[in-house]
Amino acid sequence: MPDRRIGTVLPGGYVLQQCIGGGGMGQVYRAEQSTLGRSVAVKIVHPYLLSDESVSRRFINEARLASRLNHPNSVAVIDFGKTEDGLPYLVMEHLRGRDLARVLEEDWPLSFSRIIDILRQLLDVLAEAHQLGIVHLDLKPDNIVLEPTRRGGDFVKVVDFGLARMLTAGTSDTSSPSMTISGTPDYMAPEQCRGEKPDARSDLYAVGVILFLLLTGRLPFEAAAPTQVLLNHLSQPIPDPRVVNPARHIPDELVEVLRRSLQKNPTDRYASAAEFSAALAEAHLLITTPSRALSIPPAAAPSKPCTVCGQPVAIVQKFCGSCGAKMPWADRLPSLRPPSGPADDPHTPQSFPLVERDEQLAVLGQQLDSCATTLHLCRVVGEMGAGRTRLLDEFSMIASTLDHAVFRAHAEPWPLSPAWGTIRELIESLMGADVLTLLENSAVDLRIKQGLELLAHPSTQVDSMPRAHVAHATRWALQTACSHEDLQVVVIVDDLDQLDGASRNALSDALQLGDIPGLLVIVSHGPDYDPPWLEDKPRVVVEPLTWQSAHSLLASSGVMDIQISLSERILPLYLEHCIRFEQEGGTAPPPRLGDLIAARFARLPADTRRVLQAISVLGPRINTQQIQSVTETSTDLSPLVRKLQSVGIVSMVGETICFSHPYLRKIARAVTPAAVLRELHAKAIEQAPGSQPLEVQSFHLEHAGDVFGALLSLDRVGMQARSRDDLDSALEAFRRGFELARRSAGDPSLDDPMEAVALFGRKLGETLSQKGFHTEAAGILGESLAFASTTEQRARITFALASVARLRGKPRHAHELAREAIVLLSDTHPSLAASFEQQARWWKA
Repeated sequence: MPDRRIGTVLPGGYVLQQCIGGGGMGQVYRAEQSTLGRSVAVKIVHPYLLSDESVSRRFINEARLASRLNHPNSVAVIDFGKTEDGLPYLVMEHLRGRDLARVLEEDWPLSFSRIIDILRQLLDVLAEAHQLGIVHLDLKPDNIVLEPTRRGGDFVKVVDFGLARMLTAGTSDTSSPSMTISGTPDYMAPEQCRGEKPDARSDLYAVGVILFLLLTGRLPFEAAAPTQVLLNHLSQPIPDPRVVNPARHIPDELVEVLRRSLQKNPTDRYASAAEFSAALAEAHLLITTPSRALSIPPAAAPSKPCTVCGQPVAIVQKFCGSCGAKMPWADRLPSLRPPSGPADDPHTPQSFPLVERDEQLAVLGQQLDSCATTLHLCRVVGEMGAGRTRLLDEFSMIASTLDHAVFRAHAEPWPLSPAWGTIRELIESLMGADVLTLLENSAVDLRIKQGLELLAHPSTQVDSMPRAHVAHATRWALQTACSHEDLQVVVIVDDLDQLDGASRNALSDALQLGDIPGLLVIVSHGPDYDPPWLEDKPRVVVEPLTWQSAHSLLASSGVMDIQISLSERILPLYLEHCIRFEQEGGTAPPPRLGDLIAARFARLPADTRRVLQAISVLGPRINTQQIQSVTETSTDLSPLVRKLQSVGIVSMVGETICFSHPYLRKIARAVTPAAVLRELHAKAIEQAPGSQPLEVQSFHLEHAGDVFGALLSLDRVGMQARSRDDLDSALEAFRRGFELARRSAGDPSLDDPMEAVALFGRKLGETLSQKGFHTEAAGILGESLAFASTTEQRARITFALASVARLRGKPRHAHELAREAIVLLSDTHPSLAASFEQQARWWKA
């Protein structure tokens, strides 16, 4: 029977595509995050379990706890919520490897070195979880996924914190009371079997069971009935693995580690995951099995006393093996993973020659030759990652070599970009001074001066026509730059479709005010963007590379075993990250760009990954001091930033850090665990309270979980955008507010959440109608009417519906709706009723 959920779109744009598994609590689906074109896994609770309130609480608890984990070896929980029919779901990174149970079936026996490597990675993530006060409570081979590395090792991912609970007093989940026996019997510690409260050492017992299984090929306690297995864990002595499987010749050193991990009394086991890991590392040094490339190398011998309990701790360990305390030097430890190769590798993708672009460069050259006597405007069109910016970089260099003046402006990659941000950058570049200096020193007419004032202070209120004022200021800057003798000016605006709407309006209006001889304007955008003011302008199309060029570039990079279909064109951005993925030890690169970049990010060391996450939250252009303020560390982060630069993720100009491609920032945010993302956004607000543009504030407030603050900011952003005649930005602000209000129906910070839905729905509907999307406007307004809790709001929405009906050519229906709105207001809001009545009479006229 077909799964009716296939094709369902969840909040956040997750499209369910295929059921790939399930368990006692829910089904797991492979889904596409449509906004980024990457794969995720979505777990949805079984509908028949909704009658059990504890199941729903436990499921949300899993999402909440797991989203706090931010370790390379834990599966990232990036989002969670409820479907339209009320089923809880969580969104996780999609894994491509085999689980350990399958590896045991297909690869056993595993070498001792490989076993130690796998378990030390497992213990590494448990150390972080336990430090956060989280125990897993259901560790077993099915919940450990292995992805192969090119160097022959395994990259471990721990999944399914479905039974996880907090260790901290007062935060335990009441849906899983201390006397409830839960878990998988084969791997349960004796205290779990008795229904006692488990702790971190219960997880370590499960790791011991897994170690026994990996060494011998069987479990320590086996029985037909689960209850008998539980009794065996409680009362039976630990079998000697050398007797269970004498043919394996299991070293005594590993047997000793195993025995301690499986002690019945928790106090007799290893006190922490770090101590267990150190014991495995020491055993590996002593055994004589041929060495295997480890993902985590053995611990070094030097140690220092623990700052809490005084016991010796190896200086390569982040946590004390005796008391579990985090060591002061933990954040300064270097990466324990093999380096990806020298930063100055001659085969790095940056050294690629520009191929298959001669025709496009020739067209741009012709445009440059033709602009001496009249303004020329052309556009470079191509999909994201096809190399539009690289082409424009090359053309900029050519134009500069020919002594032309080249000016570049870029989009500010925020969901809601600050008003006029890009056009201000362009004007300051053209004039060689900031707008405040221009205001003080330039003798200009009133319109230009008002435009400059708006750029300096975007929230400034002017009497009328702010859009026109900024357009005149833009045209003035373009004309001034072109007024120098024997100088042609080239203005390049990257990612026009990603610009803030106010900047787009200013540029288009300025270029349509009249001719500017000596000016060539080149804009780049995606293939789906086609505004009327550009429809008759020359198009320079940038296609992905042919397979012949792709293979040639692969050969020049020293990589020959990446499989590329002969029938496909290859995005240069995908090719670059394919090569880097292979150089970093990856195998079989994912076929989709978003999945490929996410796979690279997942393998970054924990400290480097945290810096990457901070950069993705803080914005397009930041410095290390800003990163330190949100990561709350005094450690010098420059080496970690340089690491990200060396692997092509970020670039630096002086002290300024930005992503090497805007898409990388989107992926970095998308793969950050939900709770970690929320905390970073909250710290970003604390870092610069009140000094950020309103659009940026709304972004941080929304993702920090401050629903009330975010809705207030989004409303202000939308209203200010409408006052600037920037309907695109207004539409985005009101749409975000409408969706946030709908998702936050139970938020305690909102006095009347339904009224918030109605308010944003009305403003969204009005703006859609202004843009000419009357059918969609009618749908949004109709939905919003059901949420309106006050007479005034119902009347305003009803009158907005009347306006839409008139524009859709339904005058009789418009009159009926207008009359209904006026009657609603006649007693309580007579002045508003009179205003509506006057407007309705104007419609008739």
